[in-house]
Amino acid sequence: MDEQKVFGFLDKVKDIKRQEAEQKAFRNTSDYKLRVLDQEEKKANGVCLDAIFSKIYKDALPLNDDYKVAHGEDLDAEMKDFICARCPKGMEYYVKEGIRKGSKPAVKILESAEKIVREFYEDKELNLPDVDVEDLVFRSGDDLQQKIDIVNQDLGIDDVTQVIRDNVKSSAISEITRAKKEKEDLRRLEHEMIDDMAIKSESAINERLELAGYTKKIFNPTLFQGMMIGKLNQLQTLSESGNLGSDNLYGALEEYGIVKEDASEPTLEERAFVEAVKEFTKVSMIRALNFEKFGLRELNDMAQDYAVM
Repeated sequence: MDEQKVFGFLDKVKDIKRQEAEQKAFRNTSDYKLRVLDQEEKKANGVCLDAIFSKIYKDALPLNDDYKVAHGEDLDAEMKDFICARCPKGMEYYVKEGIRKGSKPAVKILESAEKIVREFYEDKELNLPDVDVEDLVFRSGDDLQQKIDIVNQDLGIDDVTQVIRDNVKSSAISEITRAKKEKEDLRRLEHEMIDDMAIKSESAINERLELAGYTKKIFNPTLFQGMMIGKLNQLQTLSESGNLGSDNLYGALEEYGIVKEDASEPTLEERAFVEAVKEFTKVSMIRALNFEKFGLRELNDMAQDYAVM
């Protein structure tokens, strides 16, 4: 009986090995490889466009290189998620919609992506017998990044990213300056009211605050303010629920004049500021490349939406 079990087990092993050999031989046929090549080539434009957009985003993002290297994969995913939220049909469809709306950069970006993909698969098809099936999958890597660098230089996108970077940084610094001024003005007003012997009642305090413009005022945030308010609310919710993970900003705030003397965890406000910078960069990027156009009303609505997200 035991001998029969042993022989039965050996027969099963032989069957498994035979099936594996047959599958390997089938996967190595030209017909199978061509089928896989055709399937992967259809997806490749989107993968290449994801990589191009991610590169533009990271180049335009006004945060230091240490932060961008440490959070590289997260930044890639954030850019992809941002486009997906605006266009669930995917990156390639979004770019083609940009072309339909008249974006000249969209035309050049799509043509460049298609050229990179076409060259990749033409090379594979010419050497199909020697190509492993796994190598037919179009992936982002060092070789692709080098080609994207060349594309960005040729299309003048490097100049655009610098403009975006400067504008985003200027807006962020303006927000820091405005916030500091508001705090200083409020602190000065508080001291004035303390020193003013005539201000003794709550109604007198409210009257003074109203005269100074601190009450009965509808708050209309700028886009950056709306983003920071929304991000701060999200972080506070995560913190209160115990689901907020730790973060390292890698000195990203230093170029904004915010220097930490120790290696302590960044505050929620500091983290919200960085998140707002990233979000503002993404919106500025699609606007600068003319994928979407935002008038004053749209920007105001967007600021309100971000503030309550």
